[in-house]
Amino acid sequence: MIGRVLFLPACLNIKAPDNVSVFGGRRQKPVDASQVPKTNSHEEAKRVLEKAYAEIRHLNRKVEKLEESKRKAKDERDEWKRKYKRLEDRYDD
Repeated sequence: MIGRVLFLPACLNIKAPDNVSVFGGRRQKPVDASQVPKTNSHEEAKRVLEKAYAEIRHLNRKVEKLEESKRKAKDERDEWKRKYKRLEDRYDD
């Protein structure tokens, strides 16, 4: 019995698989889990996950700022196009 108890932890090797298949649609590719960091405890895994979510939030804020900048640039471009068109029409006559 003691031998089994000592042997059991050696049999349990828990790690993330190298590839995880996500069955949501035909075009989805398997998820590459090779970048998943190794952790030794649940608490460490929670810290790593919180860090990842913080990075995702930071990147989402950055995307929002870039989208706003893009919208402003398009509006400015459109305004310049309108001004050009008005001047072009004025001097064509």
